[in-house]
Amino acid sequence: MGDQDRTLLQAKQAMRDQVKARLAESDLAVLYSLSIQACENLLACEAFQHARTIMMYAPLPQEVDVSHIALRCYQDNRTVCLPKIDWDHHRMWPVPVNSFDDHSLVEDRYGLRCPERGCPMPVELIDLVIVPGVAFDTDGRRLGRGGGYYDRFLGQPGFIGRCIGLCFDCQIVDAVPRAGHDVVMDHVATDRRLISVDPAVRGHRS
Repeated sequence: MGDQDRTLLQAKQAMRDQVKARLAESDLAVLYSLSIQACENLLACEAFQHARTIMMYAPLPQEVDVSHIALRCYQDNRTVCLPKIDWDHHRMWPVPVNSFDDHSLVEDRYGLRCPERGCPMPVELIDLVIVPGVAFDTDGRRLGRGGGYYDRFLGQPGFIGRCIGLCFDCQIVDAVPRAGHDVVMDHVATDRRLISVDPAVRGHRS
């Protein structure tokens, strides 16, 4: 690893620590209320309105609760997928789920709730991915938890859909440190706003 790569990793970790500390000070009841507002802003996005097959996530504590979005999808007869992660091979697959309850989801080895069963949906059929993150900036750059799972998933040639980052507004930072393989979001939704990223910034995702 070169000095430049090491400096980038250190900058990312420092930002993770800073934003996580900010979230740790937030009351969970307040975060739930803000989750509803963030979801409403995402629901207003044109990319969501046109999507029929949507991959989202089972939220961890202090992540935006997407159950409000999932409910809307089920009401509209859209297909909802959640990621099932292959930790050994560093990949994840979109698996359709009919609900977010404990009968449909199980905790994996790292405590993430994922589909208990089901066949993966071909990535070419995913219209929209709702992406969690530790931090985002207004240019659509995302800081994840460091595993690179979403970057690999969104960067594969078969994925032709759109991606929307979803977070609390306190997770928006001035500039996320970015490596060349880090995928830029098409939009970022928070409890205060919906940010549409300039196609020139998105590059290959325009």
